[in-house]
Amino acid sequence: MALNPAQIALLMARLPEASQRAIDFLAKTKGKTPEEVFQECLREYIAGRIPQVDVSAALDTTHTVMYNAGFAFGRIRSLARAWQKSRDED
Repeated sequence: MALNPAQIALLMARLPEASQRAIDFLAKTKGKTPEEVFQECLREYIAGRIPQVDVSAALDTTHTVMYNAGFAFGRIRSLARAWQKSRDED
């Protein structure tokens, strides 16, 4: 989700003076605007807070769960058919 310039300006205005000076210094050393540096720092901060998802493990777990659910459903269906068949014979 990208922030618009007004949101970036609002966030930057709420930063402590020392943080604003640090962002200005980084902007000068990187040759970027302070807003670009702030967005980059914010993006890296958020990326460091969000855990990475192990897709292989998630798919493997999903496969196992779905296999077991399919087996259970099939077993219940066969038991229901056998029960229905025994009721029809009576």
